[in-house]
This record gives sequence, structure tokens and C-alpha cells, in this order.
Amino acid sequence: MGLAPLASAAENAGLSGVLPPWCAITIVITGLLLVSMKVVVTQIIRLRASRRITTSAHALRVLEIEGTRRSRSQRTQ
Repeated sequence: MGLAPLASAAENAGLSGVLPPWCAITIVITGLLLVSMKVVVTQIIRLRASRRITTSAHALRVLEIEGTRRSRSQRTQ
């Protein structure tokens, strides 16, 4: 993967006139790293939680919590 797609993404975001190209690319890469770290951490948390879910009551509680979080995030959008 070259830097051309990242540079075009930075240009499309309107950063090319305001920031130097290296800075815009750094911002894009940092954003991608943060998003990927969030995904990895979320999956680790779910894996650890799934080991502790031993009954259907626990599973239902997890689904209730996730449903509550999803409905809250949809309301704020």
C-alpha cells in the first residue's frame, strides 16, 4: 500500500491547503491506528466476557446491555 490513497483522502478532506502533506498523512494514519486499536480492544473485552458467560441468564443480560448501548448511540446520532 502506497501513500497515494492516503494523500488523496487528505485532499478530499480539505486538508491539503491548510496543512503540509506529511502532516495530513500523519493525521490520517493516526486516525486509522486509533480506530483499529478500538476494534482490537473491543474484541478482547468481548472474548474475555464470553468466557464468563456460563448461563443463558448471563447471555440475556449481555444482550440487554448491548441493546441499551445501541439505542443510546442511535438517539445521539
